[in-house]
Amino acid sequence: MSLVLEAETCRTILESLPSGLYIVDRERRILLWNDGAERITGYLRQEVIGRRCQQDLLMHCDERHNLLCDECCPLLGTIHDGSPREVEVFLRHKTGETVPVCVRVSPVRDADGAIVGAVQVFDIRSALAETPSCAGPEVLDRTDDVETGQVESRLAAALEGSRPGGRPPAVISISLDQLELVRQSHGSLAAAALLRAVGHTLAHSLHPGDAAGRGAADGLVAVLVDCPPEAVRPVADRIRRILGMVAVPWWGDRLATTVTVGAALARSGDSAEGLFSRSAEALAAGVLGGGDRVEIA
Repeated sequence: MSLVLEAETCRTILESLPSGLYIVDRERRILLWNDGAERITGYLRQEVIGRRCQQDLLMHCDERHNLLCDECCPLLGTIHDGSPREVEVFLRHKTGETVPVCVRVSPVRDADGAIVGAVQVFDIRSALAETPSCAGPEVLDRTDDVETGQVESRLAAALEGSRPGGRPPAVISISLDQLELVRQSHGSLAAAALLRAVGHTLAHSLHPGDAAGRGAADGLVAVLVDCPPEAVRPVADRIRRILGMVAVPWWGDRLATTVTVGAALARSGDSAEGLFSRSAEALAAGVLGGGDRVEIA
């Protein structure tokens, strides 16, 4: 017996997929929004169905903050020419976090072959995907926890596991340049929300096996367990740009900040404490230099 799927059955299957998926008409009005899209973006179906995706929703952009919702929108391009597209972009989570995603777009056609809309499927990716990395455990996210013991333990294990000729771990320390201004103008809850969003963005921008946690004075730290020496600066600078995309909605306003990054690559005989210290020194030099930059120890 052949399997015949009714329209409602197909809709149920699409809505339950773990990947994010949404369907738009030719005006990019959202017609379907599945479970995966809710999980990845934070927006529920009832918040987006009927809205145009370019109306201050996901705000797709590249890592240099260039918005893709107009001429460069992959959905719009596919609706116009019918060609499938696959691109790596960043979207803005409902909380304001920046989420790196891989986007695949295909046209939706009617019975006569005319394009009536498009479907977009998207999944979270590593924002550092082009940087070589070995497989490891999932990223350790302790950015909501002022206790840094687990992050330090992961660094100590990486140092212990470093072998001659292998790639040593690196530490980056991060300062949110405008956090105190946000605290003064919007209050401590607003500052905490911005710190949380930047921290989570940091964590889901890293490779498997890396770790992110809280640093000193409302800062953040990340452990890169397998970073090539020549990639430390480009990776740190890319993280600086990605974290600068975070924009937290707050009573009709958007809270954002630039960030300063200090990085240190492990040397022979380094301890976890010494590596964190050198990274913090590089961060301090960057802050003194005016912020929104990368310094390498």
